[in-house]
Amino acid sequence: MQDFQKELICSICKEYLANPISIECGHSFCHSCLFCSWQAASLRFSCPECRAVSQLRDFQVNVRLGKLVAFAKNLRPPSLQNPEGQNKCEIHQKTYKLFCEDDQSLACLDCFESQKHKAPTLYCRDEAAESYRAKLQETAMNLRKKTKYVVKQILVGNVKMQLWEKMVKDQKINISSEFRKLHQFLDEEKTEYLSIVERHKMDGVKGLKKRITELSQHSQELRKMITDLEEKYRKPQVDLLQVRLWEI
Repeated sequence: MQDFQKELICSICKEYLANPISIECGHSFCHSCLFCSWQAASLRFSCPECRAVSQLRDFQVNVRLGKLVAFAKNLRPPSLQNPEGQNKCEIHQKTYKLFCEDDQSLACLDCFESQKHKAPTLYCRDEAAESYRAKLQETAMNLRKKTKYVVKQILVGNVKMQLWEKMVKDQKINISSEFRKLHQFLDEEKTEYLSIVERHKMDGVKGLKKRITELSQHSQELRKMITDLEEKYRKPQVDLLQVRLWEI
């Protein structure tokens, strides 16, 4: 019996399973423990006990396992089910049968008769427990809905992040391509302008060479004329006077 009861203990909180959830690997946990263990920040879920990765996420409460837990609780020895001091009123030493909503405490019939608690705020213990259980189930259901919404938002966020990364990657590729084209265009323009400058240089050099050649020829002609004049200048006076001025 003890082995049977151990199988119904949550390995996270070490208490009896509450709203037990069974996952793919076969292990079971309290719904709240599983929710706390698996923070909604990751898309990959692993079993808190065996670390096996689970592909599913929308788990349902294992109703049959929950019934077995309730059955196991009833099978516990009286000393473990409800210690005597916890199940009886400390003042009247009678079993708690009522629950006071104002004080959020248990009460026995003598407490009610002593008017310590007001009648409108007293409820049957079983009725109050069922009411609380219903509220807890409703809260758990709302939390599951919120969890699904959060998970959905995470999935949407991851999809948006992937699209954003793809868009940025495509933009980088396009920008790199445009800059390569621009570099190619600038290189072609550079080559063309350098060619034009080179042609201008060649044309200028050619013209200057021609001009230098003409000036060199003219300089030679002038030197020859100077030489002729010097020769005539050295002639005797008679010969010098016979030189025609137009010959100079």
